[in-house]
Amino acid sequence: MANHRQTGGPYLAGVELGGTKCICALADTSGAIFARERVATGHPSETLSRIETILHGWRREHDIAAIGIASFGPLDTDPASANYGQLLATPKPGWAGADLRRLLWDTPFLIDTDVNGAALAEGVWGAARDLRSWCYVTIGTGVGVAPIIDRRPVVGLGHAEAGHMIVPSPQPGWVGSCSFHKGCVEGFVSGPALEARCGQPASDIADSDEVWDDVAQIVATLCHNLAVTVVPERIMLGGSVAINRPHLLEVIRAKLNASLAGYAHGARIAQMPEFLVTAKLGEDAGPLGSIRLAQLAMATSAP
Repeated sequence: MANHRQTGGPYLAGVELGGTKCICALADTSGAIFARERVATGHPSETLSRIETILHGWRREHDIAAIGIASFGPLDTDPASANYGQLLATPKPGWAGADLRRLLWDTPFLIDTDVNGAALAEGVWGAARDLRSWCYVTIGTGVGVAPIIDRRPVVGLGHAEAGHMIVPSPQPGWVGSCSFHKGCVEGFVSGPALEARCGQPASDIADSDEVWDDVAQIVATLCHNLAVTVVPERIMLGGSVAINRPHLLEVIRAKLNASLAGYAHGARIAQMPEFLVTAKLGEDAGPLGSIRLAQLAMATSAP
């Protein structure tokens, strides 16, 4: 979604904190973004300071009604927790314990994961607008999965971390590059995992390389497990690795159908090409996810 002309206030501010970059967005209450700023994700103190400068600059010029923060995780997303808004044990060096609440001031706000934010945005502006349940899978610097049931993210002891689901290795002896788990999805198919395996950035790997067949198999296995547990109406794939390799979609779909083998609702899925799709919002999913969180914060605070 392109930037829009500025309209009358009030406004919403959003921050997407990603593994390699952060996007600050300013939008009207309908979600139309008219300003955005990019900050490289480096050391947390420096990164958050730069974001603070942007947000407070906007605050001086605009009536900001709510703020949404959509961050990489793991993240404490429980508003009742004393550590709400803090990063937990994360593969991102130096970020464990970083407190995102420093970005806030006395205005309604909501903090959630970047993948949950993107999934909720797809439900308003993207590929899940007419659905009650869906899963959003992002494959990029990491692998995130947002299961959405009745248009709300699944919550329990924490947020979903299905990107760290254990799956069979695509290569004998290869346990992946995840620093926490041997044999998890993220450790096999994220951008850094592919670079570790192939010795070059994922963006430089040829479409003909056999590694992409392994990626398709692992993502199909992830989708199989989501299909038989979460039972979504649709699974959508986003993130740089998925977006930049559109040829993978049909391969993953074929492997998924073969894996489900017509069992239970697998027979129906095999007749539903719309069950597995590319996410519609593309690179706008993250910024719009943070703005969607701001919309929800504003709605919750309304009298």
